[in-house]
Amino acid sequence: MGRRLEKLDEDGPASRPIVVISGDLTYHGLPNEFDDFEKFLSLLRERTNPMIVSLAPGNHDLNWAEGHLEASTLMEDILQNPASGLARAEQRFTRKIDTDLLRSGMSNYYSMLEHLSIPYTDYLYSIQTIVFDGFKVNIVALNSAYLFFPKDKLWGYIGQHQIERALAEADSLTNFPNGTAVINIVTFHHPFTAIAPASSELTKQIISLHSDLILAGHIHQSGISIDLTSQPERSATTRGQPVISISRCVWDESNDPSVVPGYSIIDLFIEEKRLRKANLYETRYLKNASRWWPDLNEFKPRTLPLPVTSSEPINIARVHVADSTVLGSWGWDVARMVRDTMRLDYESLQNLEVKDEGESPQWAEIVTTHPNSWRVLYEYPGSIIGYWHFVPLFPEEFEVAKAGKLLDGAITIDKIPEFEIPGRYRLYFMSMVLQSQYRGTGAVRLIYQSFLDVMEKLAETGVFFDEICANAWSPAGEAICRTFQMNHLADHISKGRIFYRKFFPLPSLGIVKTHPRLAQLYAQEFDTG
Repeated sequence: MGRRLEKLDEDGPASRPIVVISGDLTYHGLPNEFDDFEKFLSLLRERTNPMIVSLAPGNHDLNWAEGHLEASTLMEDILQNPASGLARAEQRFTRKIDTDLLRSGMSNYYSMLEHLSIPYTDYLYSIQTIVFDGFKVNIVALNSAYLFFPKDKLWGYIGQHQIERALAEADSLTNFPNGTAVINIVTFHHPFTAIAPASSELTKQIISLHSDLILAGHIHQSGISIDLTSQPERSATTRGQPVISISRCVWDESNDPSVVPGYSIIDLFIEEKRLRKANLYETRYLKNASRWWPDLNEFKPRTLPLPVTSSEPINIARVHVADSTVLGSWGWDVARMVRDTMRLDYESLQNLEVKDEGESPQWAEIVTTHPNSWRVLYEYPGSIIGYWHFVPLFPEEFEVAKAGKLLDGAITIDKIPEFEIPGRYRLYFMSMVLQSQYRGTGAVRLIYQSFLDVMEKLAETGVFFDEICANAWSPAGEAICRTFQMNHLADHISKGRIFYRKFFPLPSLGIVKTHPRLAQLYAQEFDTG
């Protein structure tokens, strides 16, 4: 991936690219195969003169003969015993002695990195940072292949500890003067659909919150996909919506000769901090000659399946946030909004009953009385695609909620304090729902962003929350709670699992760090109170 590939560009001065390769550099992870790859990389460097080269390992870069039995056992445990298996795998990632063991099956890969002077950490990931043309670019390469299961080679696993360590380090590198724009490129081999199912949703949530461009591989197909066609302006304190690309691998399975092994190289043209154009170049591996195609200048770019060649920047802000004022501009009342969001609940949550959900008149009264307890997301006026809703509770009701004994259908206006008055309250987060086709897009970030915006607005008026609990009804709901560093407290008597945390200190997430005023107000309130 690069801003422009030197000598491949015909419509303007060339500049040095950033090359990111997302795994399967070899087939069996053998030293001679890594030697072949280094020769290809040397040719690529000579031809394109890249500013930086970043590599992530794939499952084919694992030497299965040397791969430690422990790594296979842990993956099998995750696939067969999701909850307990995840806990055991994560525990093994907290000590360097364990990560050394888990890395042992990739000794040839990491030896190659050392030979190429590409840095990596004791915890499997690699971060490289460069500054150019008013951008600061962090390239975060994660290892999704260190756990493996010989009976099913599809699955990869990154793990919460690796992701949070790497992205926290990347965030720490983004504090610099003069408002330089920040781009986080996060690369790993297995796309989200090939991450072990017990971990895939949480992996997607955390990585998407920190990323502008996500590059994966593994699929053994030519071409890429980009979910979003442009990025808004970057700054040191805002993270844009991620572009997600799935590139094919170096090698193809030997039983499928119809696909030519190769790389997909993405050429992005960025002007005024917006994506104006994108081309795709493809390398080829000549199987009969056992070598990479030597002349990169003969690659013929083909346009990506995106409308990115217009003279005007692409506007991707298709999803917007609405409050009661915006609803009024549509000619809607709050009751209609409540009916629409309840419809989303019944579409998104299985086996939902009236006792769990409540009635629309009940909730219309609550959201009308407390307009800062909710926001909706819409694509165009009248098209609600997601929403969030919380209610503060009096202490006695909040304790019932924490114990998993409060039904949402039992929440009435008399159980909710007038939290518009300055003070400290207890927050019961009821719903965060997004239509399935918008998951994994910038709408995810926007829904979190809108909640933090309201929290900051309330804090400005002296309204704070010292505790928060939520009932997670689905694996996606649990992923949201765990992303915000909430802990499982109890199982609900009807459906779901209760998660809880103290509201302050605020979660150490990149999206929270985009609200320094919120952090400042809470620190002033709780550190002195």
